[in-house]
Amino acid sequence: VVMRRYGAADILLIHAVASQIPGSGSGAAIDVTLRRLGTPEENLQIERFEGGAGETAELVLQRGAMSLVRGIEEAWLTETALDYALPASMEVMAPLGALQDWLGVQLRLKETPMIQRVDLMALSVRGAQVNLHYLGTPEKLAAALSQHGLALTQQAGHWQLK
Repeated sequence: VVMRRYGAADILLIHAVASQIPGSGSGAAIDVTLRRLGTPEENLQIERFEGGAGETAELVLQRGAMSLVRGIEEAWLTETALDYALPASMEVMAPLGALQDWLGVQLRLKETPMIQRVDLMALSVRGAQVNLHYLGTPEKLAAALSQHGLALTQQAGHWQLK
């Protein structure tokens, strides 16, 4: 429901539970589960953040949140880093319902830094066929496009953009 509402290709669900460190008497701990939904393979990560002597659960949670944010940012940068050594192109079909759909797709493609050029090969009332010139791998391109609300998938050997 959340993915549809915001037009997101995937989401990151984070669940944190406070507990006590066994045998410490007052040591706070936070167990965090991160689950990425909407990707071809479900991604699950479990982290535990333990507090030092006298450290409150709030401080442990704050430290854990900052650590998770840094990790997520680093992973995103790795996924979407431009690789000038890997120029590539691919033919993609984008199903459309109206001309307004094409204008929206075109704008999102222009907003994606990985894409150097978009060549429109064919346009009809049912879809657009484009040739995308980009830097990097198809996986990195899919990750970059998902940040702009577009899903790049391969079906029966053909690339689709939704």
